[in-house]
Amino acid sequence: GEGKMAGAGLDVRVHEPPEDGRFEALDNVVLTPHVSGSTEEAQAVSAVMVVDSVLQAARGESPHGLINVDAWERRRR
Repeated sequence: GEGKMAGAGLDVRVHEPPEDGRFEALDNVVLTPHVSGSTEEAQAVSAVMVVDSVLQAARGESPHGLINVDAWERRRR
């Protein structure tokens, strides 16, 4: 461990599109244009997650990954 990184794979960056080219200049970095979730496998997993969340909500359960808890609680009143 010299504190060096052998390489990196980046799909999402803070600013899209990126504001600088510092990573493009490195030969040990692989960049993709925010598409890593577009594989067949990722889409299949996403579909299952959506169905599971809908079924949870239909049973009155808080869906997994719920962001706006206040809206969920208001809906239940």
